[in-house]
Amino acid sequence: MLHLYLPGYNPTNAAFATKLGRKFQKLEMNCYPRYWPHWQEISADTIFDPLNEVTQIVPVVKEFKRGGIGIIAKSVGTRVAVEIAATAIEKSIQYVILMGIPLSLYSEDELVKLHSLLGQTGFEIHIFQNNGDPVANAEEVTDLIKEYPHVKLHKYQESHHSYEYLSDIIEIAGKHN
Repeated sequence: MLHLYLPGYNPTNAAFATKLGRKFQKLEMNCYPRYWPHWQEISADTIFDPLNEVTQIVPVVKEFKRGGIGIIAKSVGTRVAVEIAATAIEKSIQYVILMGIPLSLYSEDELVKLHSLLGQTGFEIHIFQNNGDPVANAEEVTDLIKEYPHVKLHKYQESHHSYEYLSDIIEIAGKHN
Protein backbone atom coordinates (compact mmCIF):
# COMPACT_ATOMS: atom_id res chain seq x y z
CA MET A 1 0.00 0.00 0.00
CA LEU A 2 1.14 3.53 -0.74
CA HIS A 3 0.36 6.36 1.68
CA LEU A 4 0.31 9.67 -0.16
CA TYR A 5 0.88 12.87 1.85
CA LEU A 6 -0.24 16.15 0.30
CA PRO A 7 0.88 18.99 2.60
CA GLY A 8 -0.15 22.60 3.01
CA TYR A 9 1.09 25.43 0.80
CA ASN A 10 3.68 27.02 3.07
CA PRO A 11 7.29 25.77 2.82
CA THR A 12 7.26 25.21 6.59
CA ASN A 13 5.14 22.11 5.84
CA ALA A 14 8.21 20.38 4.34
CA ALA A 15 9.52 19.50 7.80
CA PHE A 16 6.36 17.58 8.72
CA ALA A 17 6.30 15.89 5.31
CA THR A 18 9.82 14.62 6.00
CA LYS A 19 8.94 13.59 9.56
CA LEU A 20 5.86 11.71 8.39
CA GLY A 21 7.79 9.97 5.61
CA ARG A 22 10.48 8.84 8.06
CA LYS A 23 7.92 7.57 10.57
CA PHE A 24 6.16 5.54 7.88
CA GLN A 25 9.53 4.17 6.73
CA LYS A 26 10.41 3.08 10.30
CA LEU A 27 7.09 1.23 10.41
CA GLU A 28 7.90 -0.38 7.04
CA MET A 29 5.02 1.48 5.40
CA ASN A 30 5.41 3.03 1.95
CA CYS A 31 4.89 6.79 1.99
CA TYR A 32 5.16 9.36 -0.78
CA PRO A 33 5.26 12.81 0.78
CA ARG A 34 4.79 15.41 -1.95
CA TYR A 35 7.18 18.34 -1.86
CA TRP A 36 5.50 21.16 -3.76
CA PRO A 37 7.67 22.65 -6.51
CA HIS A 38 6.96 26.21 -5.38
CA TRP A 39 8.84 25.50 -2.14
CA GLN A 40 12.01 25.69 -4.23
CA GLU A 41 10.97 28.49 -6.60
CA ILE A 42 8.97 31.02 -4.62
CA SER A 43 8.40 34.16 -6.66
CA ALA A 44 5.56 36.47 -7.58
CA ASP A 45 4.91 34.26 -10.63
CA THR A 46 4.58 31.04 -8.61
CA ILE A 47 1.05 29.69 -8.83
CA PHE A 48 -0.18 26.62 -6.99
CA ASP A 49 -2.27 24.64 -9.47
CA PRO A 50 -3.97 21.53 -8.06
CA LEU A 51 -4.63 20.08 -11.53
CA ASN A 52 -0.97 20.43 -12.50
CA GLU A 53 0.00 18.67 -9.26
CA VAL A 54 -2.35 15.80 -10.10
CA THR A 55 -0.60 15.30 -13.45
CA GLN A 56 2.68 14.95 -11.54
CA ILE A 57 1.38 12.68 -8.76
CA VAL A 58 -0.96 10.22 -10.51
CA PRO A 59 1.82 8.56 -12.58
CA VAL A 60 3.81 7.94 -9.37
CA VAL A 61 0.76 6.39 -7.73
CA LYS A 62 -0.01 4.25 -10.80
CA GLU A 63 3.56 2.89 -10.82
CA PHE A 64 3.07 1.56 -7.31
CA LYS A 65 1.57 -1.89 -7.86
CA ARG A 66 1.29 -3.28 -4.31
CA GLY A 67 -2.16 -2.72 -2.85
CA GLY A 68 -4.19 0.42 -2.77
CA ILE A 69 -3.45 3.96 -1.71
CA GLY A 70 -4.24 6.10 1.29
CA ILE A 71 -4.47 9.86 0.91
CA ILE A 72 -3.46 12.17 3.74
CA ALA A 73 -3.92 15.84 2.88
CA LYS A 74 -3.62 19.14 4.70
CA SER A 75 -5.01 22.55 3.72
CA VAL A 76 -4.39 23.19 -0.02
CA GLY A 77 -3.29 19.57 -0.25
CA THR A 78 -6.96 18.70 0.24
CA ARG A 79 -7.68 20.46 -3.07
CA VAL A 80 -5.20 18.11 -4.78
CA ALA A 81 -6.71 15.11 -2.94
CA VAL A 82 -10.15 16.00 -4.28
CA GLU A 83 -8.78 16.12 -7.82
CA ILE A 84 -6.91 12.82 -7.39
CA ALA A 85 -10.05 11.13 -6.06
CA ALA A 86 -11.83 12.19 -9.26
CA THR A 87 -9.30 10.30 -11.43
CA ALA A 88 -9.15 6.68 -12.49
CA ILE A 89 -7.17 5.73 -9.37
CA GLU A 90 -10.25 6.33 -7.21
CA LYS A 91 -10.91 2.57 -7.18
CA SER A 92 -7.53 2.07 -5.46
CA ILE A 93 -8.27 4.38 -2.52
CA GLN A 94 -8.42 2.63 0.87
CA TYR A 95 -8.77 5.70 3.10
CA VAL A 96 -8.66 9.50 3.00
CA ILE A 97 -7.66 11.91 5.76
CA LEU A 98 -8.45 15.59 5.09
CA MET A 99 -7.02 18.08 7.57
CA GLY A 100 -7.90 21.76 7.83
CA ILE A 101 -10.01 22.01 4.67
CA PRO A 102 -9.79 25.66 3.52
CA LEU A 103 -13.26 25.85 1.95
CA SER A 104 -12.85 29.54 1.12
CA LEU A 105 -10.08 28.61 -1.36
CA TYR A 106 -12.15 26.01 -3.21
CA SER A 107 -13.57 26.82 -6.65
CA GLU A 108 -17.15 25.80 -7.43
CA ASP A 109 -15.83 22.84 -9.44
CA GLU A 110 -13.61 21.76 -6.54
CA LEU A 111 -16.56 21.99 -4.14
CA VAL A 112 -18.57 19.69 -6.40
CA LYS A 113 -15.67 17.21 -6.43
CA LEU A 114 -15.28 17.53 -2.64
CA HIS A 115 -18.94 16.61 -2.19
CA SER A 116 -18.45 13.70 -4.59
CA LEU A 117 -15.46 12.48 -2.55
CA LEU A 118 -17.33 12.86 0.75
CA GLY A 119 -20.24 10.89 -0.70
CA GLN A 120 -18.05 7.85 -1.37
CA THR A 121 -18.70 4.91 0.94
CA GLY A 122 -16.21 2.39 -0.48
CA PHE A 123 -13.39 3.63 1.77
CA GLU A 124 -12.92 5.38 5.11
CA ILE A 125 -12.95 9.17 5.18
CA HIS A 126 -11.59 11.07 8.17
CA ILE A 127 -11.54 14.82 8.70
CA PHE A 128 -9.23 16.41 11.26
CA GLN A 129 -10.41 19.85 12.33
CA ASN A 130 -9.03 22.28 14.89
CA ASN A 131 -11.81 24.28 16.54
CA GLY A 132 -9.85 27.54 16.36
CA ASP A 133 -8.19 27.05 12.96
CA PRO A 134 -7.62 30.55 11.52
CA VAL A 135 -7.58 29.24 7.91
CA ALA A 136 -10.15 26.42 7.83
CA ASN A 137 -13.35 27.52 9.54
CA ALA A 138 -14.40 24.74 11.93
CA GLU A 139 -18.10 25.61 11.75
CA GLU A 140 -18.13 25.53 7.93
CA VAL A 141 -16.32 22.16 7.86
CA THR A 142 -18.67 20.69 10.48
CA ASP A 143 -21.71 21.92 8.51
CA LEU A 144 -20.23 20.50 5.30
CA ILE A 145 -20.08 16.93 6.56
CA LYS A 146 -23.48 16.83 8.29
CA GLU A 147 -24.96 15.22 5.19
CA TYR A 148 -22.28 12.51 5.21
CA PRO A 149 -22.77 10.47 8.41
CA HIS A 150 -20.13 7.90 7.39
CA VAL A 151 -17.39 10.58 7.46
CA LYS A 152 -15.49 10.51 10.75
CA LEU A 153 -14.80 13.96 12.21
CA HIS A 154 -11.85 14.28 14.60
CA LYS A 155 -12.13 17.60 16.47
CA TYR A 156 -9.14 19.10 18.25
CA GLN A 157 -9.25 21.91 20.80
CA GLU A 158 -6.46 23.84 19.07
CA SER A 159 -6.16 27.31 17.53
CA HIS A 160 -3.67 26.70 14.72
CA HIS A 161 -3.48 25.32 11.19
CA SER A 162 -0.60 22.87 11.72
CA TYR A 163 -2.32 19.44 11.96
CA GLU A 164 0.80 17.56 12.99
CA TYR A 165 -1.19 14.75 14.60
CA LEU A 166 1.32 12.05 13.73
CA SER A 167 0.02 9.34 16.07
CA ASP A 168 -3.58 9.78 14.86
CA ILE A 169 -2.47 9.66 11.21
CA ILE A 170 -0.36 6.54 11.84
CA GLU A 171 -3.22 4.83 13.70
CA ILE A 172 -5.60 5.26 10.74
CA ALA A 173 -2.97 4.44 8.09
CA GLY A 174 -1.76 1.39 10.03
CA LYS A 175 -5.19 -0.22 9.86
CA HIS A 176 -4.94 -0.25 6.08
CA ASN A 177 -1.32 -1.21 5.53
